Amino acid sequence: MSVCRISFAAGYGQTHPVTMFGKVLCVAYALFGIPLALMVLSGIGEKLSALSSKVHRLELNQDSPAANKYESSFDGAKLLRIKRG
Repeated sequence: MSVCRISFAAGYGQTHPVTMFGKVLCVAYALFGIPLALMVLSGIGEKLSALSSKVHRLELNQDSPAANKYESSFDGAKLLRIKRG
């Protein structure tokens, strides 16, 4: 087990471009890659937000206990089923 751990852990933290071409390529990759990754994450966030809004609207439009819980006031004792004396 320790042999696997050593063989997989060796070398991390020591990877960097050495040649000038490698350094330029790394900078170019970062200049295009980071904004592209942010745009993709932003698009995923927008889709999840739209999905969440649709689910929330569907819950509010139904005549079910799930819909009524948003309209009623919060009662922690009822939620925890605590009997009041």
